[in-house]
Amino acid sequence: MDATTDVGPADTGTPPIPTPPVPDFALGEAIDAAPLSWTWVPLPDSHCMDGSPFGIGVNDNPDSENVLIFFEGGNLCFDPVSCIGVANPDGFTESKLLPNVRGHEDSLFSRDPTANPFGDWSYVYIPYCSGDLHLGNTRNGYHQPGWDQPNQHLGFANTRQFLERVVATYGGAQKVVVAGESAGSFGAIGNFDQVATAFQTVGDPALYLIDDSGPTMSNMWLKSCFQDLVIGAFGFRDTPLAEECPDCLNPEAGGLGEIIPFLTARYPDARMALTSPSSAADSPRTSSTWASPGRTQVACPCRSWKLTSSSSNPARTPCPSRTACAPALRATARS
Repeated sequence: MDATTDVGPADTGTPPIPTPPVPDFALGEAIDAAPLSWTWVPLPDSHCMDGSPFGIGVNDNPDSENVLIFFEGGNLCFDPVSCIGVANPDGFTESKLLPNVRGHEDSLFSRDPTANPFGDWSYVYIPYCSGDLHLGNTRNGYHQPGWDQPNQHLGFANTRQFLERVVATYGGAQKVVVAGESAGSFGAIGNFDQVATAFQTVGDPALYLIDDSGPTMSNMWLKSCFQDLVIGAFGFRDTPLAEECPDCLNPEAGGLGEIIPFLTARYPDARMALTSPSSAADSPRTSSTWASPGRTQVACPCRSWKLTSSSSNPARTPCPSRTACAPALRATARS
């Protein structure tokens, strides 16, 4: 299978690099993608953490009215230790697309609809090379030894750029799933509002969020000092989220743990779910649900997380086995 290409802490002696505001959303050019194969879509004005441009992958099913947008994971980079394990510090080019998506072809990108509820959907793959949970907005990140400039953490603006192309292509979608794993799940949560808003400029799709192993926890679990470090290092307060949900970026008010209550209040009809590894002894994945105010968003009856805007520490109920969860997850995706 070959991919095709769509042609259509910092040095104290260096002054800060100006970071432009996140641009307003505007529809771009539709993507010309070959059916049922991966197409590389370059984004010339995007930025990996090393400053190089990258792109996205699209696998189009012209017979589908549904689209799955997947944010890749891969740690984060704000100091010498965290940067050791971050994904793609050297950027992300077309040559990396197929090796990365193949890692998901037996699960989320499987084209077998009997095994995958998204098997006949169109897919959009968002690589991870910004080191900022796909959410940053600063050109003045940690300055890695030997680099000419600090890390360019522009994940939020990158998302705005790909949305301009994706919405122009899939604006008529009936269902839109925003998903991510690990660091990418934070990207899915933190960018859900701008994804939803972008699609709602041209239509009214049913909206879904799937978070794989990256829950935004309250300051009871994700300590305020660490939240403040990450929020500051990646320039989160210079994104629209700072105005839309001030408490989401205020660790003393709950911080990142307030994002889900904010989203469920703004999108009461959206369905949102968390999946996470269970114990090493039985190794399947368990699923949780986030309940929107006035409506329970059931994806699988496992450890139901009931969140409201005033509570970031949900009560939990026991989760049944994987075989009990899987049919419910498939039913949710198809409802």
